[in-house]
Amino acid sequence: MSAKVLLLGICAANRDLLLEWASAGLLPNYASAMQRGLTGLVDSMPGFYVGTTWPSFATCVSPAKHSRHYILQLEPGTYQYRREPKGHGIRRPPFWQALSRAGRKVALFDIPHAALTDGFDGVQVVEWGAHDGDFGEMKTSPPSLRGQIDSMFGPHPAPRGCDGRKKPDEVAKFRDQLVAGAALRADITLHHLIGQRWDLFAQVWTESHCVGHQCWHFHDSSHPLHRPEITALVGDPVRDVYVAIDAAIGRVLATVDSGTTVILFTGHGMGAKYDSQFFLDDILLRLGYAAAPHTETADEYMKSASRHRRLDRLLTRAWQALPSAIKHSTQPLRTSLRGWVEERRPPPLPRIDAATSLCFPVPNNAVHGGVRINVVDREPQGAVKRGAEYDAVCERLSADLADIVNVDTGEPIVNRIFRTDSMYSGDCLDFLPDLLIEWNQKSRVRSIASSKIGRIQADDPYTRTGDHRKGGVFVAFGPHIVPGKLAQPVQVTDFGPTIARLLEVPLPDTEGVPITEIAP
Repeated sequence: MSAKVLLLGICAANRDLLLEWASAGLLPNYASAMQRGLTGLVDSMPGFYVGTTWPSFATCVSPAKHSRHYILQLEPGTYQYRREPKGHGIRRPPFWQALSRAGRKVALFDIPHAALTDGFDGVQVVEWGAHDGDFGEMKTSPPSLRGQIDSMFGPHPAPRGCDGRKKPDEVAKFRDQLVAGAALRADITLHHLIGQRWDLFAQVWTESHCVGHQCWHFHDSSHPLHRPEITALVGDPVRDVYVAIDAAIGRVLATVDSGTTVILFTGHGMGAKYDSQFFLDDILLRLGYAAAPHTETADEYMKSASRHRRLDRLLTRAWQALPSAIKHSTQPLRTSLRGWVEERRPPPLPRIDAATSLCFPVPNNAVHGGVRINVVDREPQGAVKRGAEYDAVCERLSADLADIVNVDTGEPIVNRIFRTDSMYSGDCLDFLPDLLIEWNQKSRVRSIASSKIGRIQADDPYTRTGDHRKGGVFVAFGPHIVPGKLAQPVQVTDFGPTIARLLEVPLPDTEGVPITEIAP
């Protein structure tokens, strides 16, 4: 037996490659699903899609209502940032909680950024393998499931942190680990799917996400870091991983009965990492909207960093002095102490003092810059009053940013700039940046200029060669679904209401709506 609804996600896969390679025969199972079913485009959350696709998919609302826009977020009422504790910072319940409470049988495997759900009577696995994990380790409900998965399938073959420059042999190994991980996901899915009846069974392949970030330059011959002689040795890891995911999905689909509605879902994509995010601090400083930290702030940081280094050295020396036998038996204690020390590492000294600035950058993602206005009565030392003064700062900054060009191409570095409150509404709006800067991703940016900032030259320090693109794609087939192409894109928030309608469960207070071509 299988599920009434089977959702198979491919995280951060390039939708054009999926469609192109399916047409070319490289992804035969994806191509077969397209022939059998309905294909449509998926719109991402403008300005936020990198960090909000999966939270918005799960909650069926925008970040202005669920609050999550990035892994680091500003602590309300402060100038401090926090990493949401263990992924629990999402302020709306996921739609599958309502399914479970309505008595539906649900199994969820590796839905990105989804914590174990409160009040959930089902099976859930969090971060068996994950990109940008929130938890640091696999968690399961029921807890005993973790031991079963460990003993039967082991950990994901790829390392939890996939960032970093890799030599050709390391790239090949990394590619093979992701390929193996994609196949193991099918093994885990089939073990829990066959012989049981689920109302909703969902599994997400995240291997496409990791390979896109790290190996895009092997796939893209126009990328500045593409080296044909190295690609000749390792091939195209992006294609290899997509092919492996397609094979894994094919194994799962081979077990599906005719009464199952199948949805293949990709919420946002991947392409070359061309952005200007790493210039944002310098831009705001040169334009005069932001101020550098005072000397006292820098001095205090240096003292804090010095204290942390002494503590770190003390722990290292104490460990080195222990006999080997004791080292082995106390390894868990050392790991725990090391974690405790790392938690106390002072954050990097910011280049901008938010408290004395008109506005300041906030972490959002590399594709979209986020700027926070230092608003009176919202920030501790607010400098800009709401209303006409706030509007004027936003308009002036937007115009100044729009004037900046990529020196090598002459094109603006910005596609568009919009106010968050013009795009979104909700009780969590003040958790979000005030301005969202959509960077021009057409080509590499190494030198920028305008009449106000002069010329700034720098290289992107980040090791990733691929980064996100807006837009995804879905394919759905099953009872009552007419094959073809959907004329209008759907939203990532529409899939929860669609699944709930298929399972005859009311799902109130959502921004998404059912896709009637899937769930009449």
